[in-house]
Amino acid sequence: MSWPKIQIFMALACLATLGFSQNSTEFTSLAVPGASVTNKFPGSTERHLQATPTGVLYSNSGFAHGFRHGYELGFHIGDLDFQMGRGPRFVFKSKEYQQSGRDYSPDFGSRLLFDEGYKAGFHRGYGDAISGLEFRLFDQVRSAAVGLSEILAPTRRSHFDEGFADGFRSSQMKSAPVVLMSTDYVEQYCLKSASGAYALEYCSGFSRGYVLGSSGAHDTKITVSQSKSH
Repeated sequence: MSWPKIQIFMALACLATLGFSQNSTEFTSLAVPGASVTNKFPGSTERHLQATPTGVLYSNSGFAHGFRHGYELGFHIGDLDFQMGRGPRFVFKSKEYQQSGRDYSPDFGSRLLFDEGYKAGFHRGYGDAISGLEFRLFDQVRSAAVGLSEILAPTRRSHFDEGFADGFRSSQMKSAPVVLMSTDYVEQYCLKSASGAYALEYCSGFSRGYVLGSSGAHDTKITVSQSKSH
């Protein structure tokens, strides 16, 4: 399904440029219909899939789940470089990403999105550590997962995951607004441009991916856009 992602991004950019203020009473996230969800956690033995909003996010989005795994390893490697007094690395060898395949399970959803999220999380974690920052993943993911309580059925989950990945990618564009926006705020403007049977799931994912991508990304010495892999 094709979504007007550029229109969504441009609308957010224009609002940020105009200094549009958010009003939490005006922008309220829409609830997903109960018929479309399930309370069964796929791969429930995996340590990140717990009955919490962040656990629900990881269950609904392979990209977000991969981001979590990648951040942890990236932070570990970055911390080693920081402690050894090394400068930041902007290029990583393929072996740095091999853990992605070992961490992945078909229960997590799209393998491609899991891997993409893993690499994005790896660079975010490495950037935080090499910059001497604390392990910030928990607060950032909690902001992106706020309000989530149920796991979507497989088809709807794939659209949520697609939206999450698109939202994260949009946040990494050079012209992306630097003003932090809430998930409710981004979701409402996504819904003004998106259409189709799964617009709600897509926009819920898009807003959460955008918030995760934009939170703290400019505070490190290395960013996703700067990083390249062999």
